[in-house]
Amino acid sequence: MTTKLFWSKVNIVCVTFNNEATVEPLLRNLAEQSEWIEQVVVHDNGSGDDTVARVEAVSATCPDLTVTIIRADNVGFGQGIFGACQGLSDGELPTLCLNPDAVLSAGTVEKMLDTLNSDPLIGVVTAPLVRADGQLDSASVRKLPRFGSSLLYSAVGKLVPKRFRYNATTIDDLESGLPGQKSPGHSVIEATTGALMLVNPQFRPSTQPIFDLEYWMYGEDLQLCKDAADEGYQVVIIDWPASLHLKGVSSGWPRGRTSNKAFHDALFLYYAKNMSRSWADRALARAAVSAKFTLSQAAGDFARRLKLSSRS
Repeated sequence: MTTKLFWSKVNIVCVTFNNEATVEPLLRNLAEQSEWIEQVVVHDNGSGDDTVARVEAVSATCPDLTVTIIRADNVGFGQGIFGACQGLSDGELPTLCLNPDAVLSAGTVEKMLDTLNSDPLIGVVTAPLVRADGQLDSASVRKLPRFGSSLLYSAVGKLVPKRFRYNATTIDDLESGLPGQKSPGHSVIEATTGALMLVNPQFRPSTQPIFDLEYWMYGEDLQLCKDAADEGYQVVIIDWPASLHLKGVSSGWPRGRTSNKAFHDALFLYYAKNMSRSWADRALARAAVSAKFTLSQAAGDFARRLKLSSRS
């Protein structure tokens, strides 16, 4: 049973890995919205660059922003978020999971918090995200994967017609009433990205893992949104000016082998957890995902060689 509460601030948790180019703009941006931020905890997953030094330098110049740094080996995203939560001084506040390659538009934290306070059945609040080219981040507004389309997507990826893809919803779909109803100031959606999630502590308290730790990287955000729906909570996106998400800073693009494997492992794990009907379809999905990984890795290696040759 949910209880209506009011929160005046949020905690922000952030997992970094070689984000020296983006972590300074992130923190300076948060300092401008510090009135609604209790604490920022940065969990560094073993960066080999100057990420930690940049965090320390910027936080020293932002006295209104309380920043805690936790250094660790690369434990993945979900475990990194959980590790960051262990550094919180007040674990009863809502937790804003935020990627280090995001820059929030003015007033976003306040608007997200106001929305969370408006309804105890809201489990997750997000905001519109755009890429550097101004296009909507395809992970910002998503559908939850379905059985048939997911099996097909696991095999051929973006060759699946757009109407069948879980990550092909747009803001225009929201304006036409899909995939959920409009409410004053926000829309109910099925799923969003872990890059920007304000989580209701009644749904997932920071003293427990917010994300399913079986996912190393990728997929855990979809699983959280699926869990929210199963537990009677809503996922909503605020009607607000878009924030910037510089995707691919940590994982690279094309994805490196480790992140690419994690992506494909997550595809199968989500399918196995939520949609599989028998050992036979699991075997088919596993084979399809393995084949897709092999093809995508080959394509990525080729793209990287072309990039290197163009520089020489």
